[in-house]
Amino acid sequence: MYKLSKPNIKIEDFFDELLANRQSVAGKFRLGRIKSIKSDLIEKEVQYNFVANEDRNELHQIVPTQIIEIPRDTPVLQFFNFPNTIAKNRLLEKLRDYKLIDFIDPTQTKNSILEQLQVVKLNHLDSILSAGEDLYNYIRYVDKNVMKEAYEDYLVKDSDGIGRDIYDELMLLADDGICPYCLIGNVTTLDHYLPKANYINYAITPINLIPSCIDCNTNKSDEIYDTEEKLLINSYFEDITSIDWLEAEVVEAFPITFKFNINSTLRSSILRSRLERHFSKLELDSRYGKAASRVFRIRVKSIVTDYLSGGLEAVQEKLESDKSSAEFLNLNSIEAKVYESLLNSNWFMREDTIESIIAYYELS
Repeated sequence: MYKLSKPNIKIEDFFDELLANRQSVAGKFRLGRIKSIKSDLIEKEVQYNFVANEDRNELHQIVPTQIIEIPRDTPVLQFFNFPNTIAKNRLLEKLRDYKLIDFIDPTQTKNSILEQLQVVKLNHLDSILSAGEDLYNYIRYVDKNVMKEAYEDYLVKDSDGIGRDIYDELMLLADDGICPYCLIGNVTTLDHYLPKANYINYAITPINLIPSCIDCNTNKSDEIYDTEEKLLINSYFEDITSIDWLEAEVVEAFPITFKFNINSTLRSSILRSRLERHFSKLELDSRYGKAASRVFRIRVKSIVTDYLSGGLEAVQEKLESDKSSAEFLNLNSIEAKVYESLLNSNWFMREDTIESIIAYYELS
């Protein structure tokens, strides 16, 4: 994992433009529902920044939310989004369907009727709608499905709007396009650090969207983080690049492979628990093992060349140099840990093992 630069954009900066010139979804009133919770999303964004910072990570204190109540003083016209071109008879028909006909004088002109509706609030409908009706549910809350659709349609698929601009800007925060969760995958998507299925307040919040590879995004899954030990490393707020948290071990058999674990000597038991969960959840033991095997196969001919020219001393000297170079880029890089594990392996750093490597890999 490595430290990402934080997004420099907040919901308030783009919310209105994100929803401008869009049409409501028939029957579900998605556009009006999302507009109605703007203040809630802005408030929750502040809370997110408050509980996660360089001094502590307390995002587990955020209460999971799958429903956001819609303020009852929201104007009803925000939901029904009648087009300017609607005919009066069609408007009246719709108002009857939505039980709004009693709030207006149907003998007035269309423009006058729309003006009358300006003062009608959602709470005026509460007494005439029955619990369980679709309309009743749609104007009372925003659920996870609405926010999932908003994220996908307004950011991911918004090919020529501000939503996609924000999406692409967040993707570019990844150094060299490398996933900050695993350090080996290529960034192809954005991951909701607090999953949008259980924390819908943060479905379109930039600080909750981390560039990631598809493997990490898939393996991470939707989960409730109710204890600090469950929190995966958050690269926007945490920098663990100076902590030697990863260990590798050479498997003493051919073909040569590697096993990876979390450093058991870490001082912080909470950090160790979080890293172990991060490691397990994202299946990094298997993924790192495969990556390490590739590193070794690329390096093995050079190791043999060093051995034939200068013996074990030359092998050790070159591995130490390569390890130092890899650690300069990242203390816990796969390459650094491969070289370190080879140097620490009494089995590997023997002449008979190198001779066996020459034979096994046909490098004579």
